[in-house]
Amino acid sequence: MFDRLEEVARRVRQSAEPFGGLQLVIVGDFLQLPPVSSGRHSSRFCFEATSWDSCVPLKVELQHVFRQADPRFVEMLNLARLGRCSLPLCEALRECMTTNLEEEDGILPTTICTHKTDVDSINHAALTALPGAARIFDAQDFGVAERKNLVKMLCHSCPARQSIGLKEGSQVVLIKNMDPERGLLNGTRGIVTRFSKHLGLPVVRFLNGMEVTIGREQWQIKVGGGSKTASRSQIPLDLAWALSIHKSQGMSLDLVQVSLSKSFEAGQAYVALSRAKSLHGLKVLDFKPECIFANPKAVEWCKNNLRNVNELTSQTCGVNCGV
Repeated sequence: MFDRLEEVARRVRQSAEPFGGLQLVIVGDFLQLPPVSSGRHSSRFCFEATSWDSCVPLKVELQHVFRQADPRFVEMLNLARLGRCSLPLCEALRECMTTNLEEEDGILPTTICTHKTDVDSINHAALTALPGAARIFDAQDFGVAERKNLVKMLCHSCPARQSIGLKEGSQVVLIKNMDPERGLLNGTRGIVTRFSKHLGLPVVRFLNGMEVTIGREQWQIKVGGGSKTASRSQIPLDLAWALSIHKSQGMSLDLVQVSLSKSFEAGQAYVALSRAKSLHGLKVLDFKPECIFANPKAVEWCKNNLRNVNELTSQTCGVNCGV
């Protein structure tokens, strides 16, 4: 994909320079979840593209951690990120198995699981246990594809569900940045306290004490790599008694308990553990040392290519370099 984009950029800009002379600023972490492969194709990282080195001559590792402030927790996560399940890390994770997480203002810890079937089972059981009938919120989908393909595309690419049922007392999580200044971010946890009288929309009390009526938001995706788009309009909430590791990626959670013993992919354990903001808000339900591992290709690339961002000078990064 990277090589194809690079070729398109050269053709469109009618330039033989890498990426048509465009400046690239590329951000990511190859030691988190690897690319998803399908069929007979094995996972290939972006740095394995033929044009990668010519387009991205400068690679740096950002050093400042924003989500966690505890140096001990940061060191634990660094070990897990590199797949180094050392004795100190094992001991620290075993300590986390004894952590007692208490609900805060009715908001329970989120359980993060490796498999979606476990997530759906936990959420379905918890929702069913609440009294009354669930209110169903169906997505409104728009696009150029036929209905069946449109729904399939959006369910694959959009974080919002095609249909979600909620009751008073439902544990929920925001799945979109709604209002960062007020702390309404992707991953913010809350509980449904009631439904609005006018439109029947869910009213959610979040951990910061705010009560907010949650209306519909819109997501757009590109169709077939072209300029046409498909969109989904849906309330930006998901049930949050449990989440999958893949779905939790990018979230920051105040109270989280993780199940790691069934990890099957490189970086899974690291992504799950690093959703927690602090050790006080983290409980490890189960783990095995062998479940903490990193992709060897990604580890080797990071070891041989990344520079410390603090070592750079203003002269290092020219106009046309990639970072």
